[in-house]
Amino acid sequence: MLPYLFVLFSMIAFGLSNVCWKPLLSFRSSTELLFQRSIYTVLLFLTLGIVTRVINMYILPETFDIPSILVNPNTPTAITSILLSLIGLYLFVSSTKLIPTSMAGILICTSSLMSAWLGWWFNQEAITVHLAVGFLMTAIGVMLLENINQWKKPSMKGIRLALGAAALWAIANLGFKTTIPSLGTLNFSLLQECIVLSVTTSIIFIQKKMPDTLQKPIYRFKPEGLILLISGCTVVGVFFNNLGLKQLPISQYALMVLAQPLTTLLAASMWLKERLSKKQWIGTCLILAGIYWGTS
Repeated sequence: MLPYLFVLFSMIAFGLSNVCWKPLLSFRSSTELLFQRSIYTVLLFLTLGIVTRVINMYILPETFDIPSILVNPNTPTAITSILLSLIGLYLFVSSTKLIPTSMAGILICTSSLMSAWLGWWFNQEAITVHLAVGFLMTAIGVMLLENINQWKKPSMKGIRLALGAAALWAIANLGFKTTIPSLGTLNFSLLQECIVLSVTTSIIFIQKKMPDTLQKPIYRFKPEGLILLISGCTVVGVFFNNLGLKQLPISQYALMVLAQPLTTLLAASMWLKERLSKKQWIGTCLILAGIYWGTS
């Protein structure tokens, strides 16, 4: 039961951070935001790891051991998986510029189905009738959360980008599942954020060397508060997500991930003080029922 709560808790954290990303992307590029966020997340993970070692208590399920990352034979696989996940993020952001965000969000949910299939194919995980019905109920619920009537003549390139992101995330999840038990949740989470920081730093450095032909973002407000909130949510989300993925079969983990559209919707509704429609309430109930049915 506890691993399911870990993943659900991480989806709540990611849902809140998703709401914070939207206003920030109007003023800064995704690379700049990921760079700033990763500075904070790396520092937070380092602080968390150091504290657990200094006081010599198991506040968290695992201790911190940076040198072990360097000598672990699974580290190259972990790095590859993290890079694939990051490329998927860039594909998803690119897709939202060509198709409605709600459509991209639903297409991304196919990542869960792909993850379950990869878990069955490579890890011989059983796809039970309960799990299949749970996926069906949850998928219908996710579709009811969005206004599909607004999708008019979608860009095929945008659809391909979103599906490409979903495929990369599914492959990355398989790599995460393989390497997290070996590296440890804290070590893997720190490695994950360090790679994001390294890649975004490199991209920003390259862009600085390019001719100044790109449109510069307009800063209308100081977004540091929101970036700090996103960073905190990311640390919570990444750690508990990796902890849950470590302990759950990837197929059941993939089903739990489908709760993220719901947590994002609820966070946005509370932020904007909007009421859910009847259709969205039905979708909410279907998602919760599907997750319960599929994991019972």
